[in-house]
Amino acid sequence: MKIIAVANQKGGVGKTTTTFTLGVALNRIFVQNRIRRKVLLVDLDPQGSLTKLLWDEQPEITINELFAAEPVTNIDLPLRTRYKQLDGIASLISLATTDFYGNTLIKGTERLRNYLQTLGDIYEICLIDCPPSLGTLTVNGLIAADYLLLPVTLDALSLLGVHDFERILQLVQKHGYGIQLLGYVPVMLDKRYKTHRIGIEQLEKAYGDKILTEFTIPTNAPIPTAAMYKRSVIEYRSDSPATHQYMKLAYYVCEKVLGFDAS
Repeated sequence: MKIIAVANQKGGVGKTTTTFTLGVALNRIFVQNRIRRKVLLVDLDPQGSLTKLLWDEQPEITINELFAAEPVTNIDLPLRTRYKQLDGIASLISLATTDFYGNTLIKGTERLRNYLQTLGDIYEICLIDCPPSLGTLTVNGLIAADYLLLPVTLDALSLLGVHDFERILQLVQKHGYGIQLLGYVPVMLDKRYKTHRIGIEQLEKAYGDKILTEFTIPTNAPIPTAAMYKRSVIEYRSDSPATHQYMKLAYYVCEKVLGFDAS
């Protein structure tokens, strides 16, 4: 199983939307290509937005079991969703207390990694929706992952935060974990704004081909509307520019991460 952490310490940059929509896109590809193993989405954010999108009611079994003071490890956390080839691990607001257990940055942050390693026979790929912070939960996500996908908006504060997150990534790598940067995905792009056009240019200049500009997600009204109905934009508006871009990103993930051409 390959694992992608979707992370950015800044809130409101489309992490949950990207995790959810990319997961639904991969589910569609897996069904079409009759891939036996499934997609797994992990909600690592105490706000539980991904959980709310995946289930109509709050599941009783959540990832909080892994992060309790005395963690439960012999439990089946993945739950079925309405999607044929996609399961999820739910979150709950009390997960927020995890960062107060006194764990250092690296010590005590392999719980998710160790658990996910037991699920490789069931799932082909896992996407982790990390919280908007650089705390214990996010580090758990990075340590568990093979790749980092970082959605980034094009405002000044978000661009400054990219450099900060790179330092955390390098620290995790320095401690011997094999996570690689899959790329930065610009989201909520509106080319009518000069600041957005400049932001894209600055990212490309600083990070080169790590900026996945060919998959840039435009500002697109159907995305928040779809979320109101607990649906991805792929289901809600299959002809929208955002749907086209997320499907392209999913095909790229299949090729780059999973090693097969699903197009």
